[in-house]
Amino acid sequence: MSENYLEIIKQLNPDEAKILKYFYYHKTIPIISFIKKDTNGNFSYALRDFSNIGEKSGCEFPYLLNRQFNNLTRLGLVDKAPEKRRLSRDYLYQELLENDIVKKLKKNILDNSKYIDIIDEKSFMAITPFGENFCSICIDEPSKNSILSQY
Repeated sequence: MSENYLEIIKQLNPDEAKILKYFYYHKTIPIISFIKKDTNGNFSYALRDFSNIGEKSGCEFPYLLNRQFNNLTRLGLVDKAPEKRRLSRDYLYQELLENDIVKKLKKNILDNSKYIDIIDEKSFMAITPFGENFCSICIDEPSKNSILSQY
């Protein structure tokens, strides 16, 4: 195994390894952000890059995704889609929009008289070619014992 790959493995926590393994098998994951608009017409993020990949991949801390996405991106293993790009199948976002955390957040924002609107921003994260190569070596195959197979 390459020294570079060993260095990357040292920089992954167990939840990031689980997320990366999920990316390897699914290639892209939908993410959503919410932008709130206040009564003065100002916009700010209420939620950025939310996903349920932490739950789906069995993470110990399934909602610390920004930290995990940042590290996986920094290592060149995954990347966020360019601005305004989204998955063509809109139904892929429905599960995120129906998530209890998302529903509560939207309700709390709209119940606050300071805010008048919430804008859904749909995007996605994808495994990079480098990430695929890394995973093809580090994820368990029947004839190999791999480092990431324990996750």
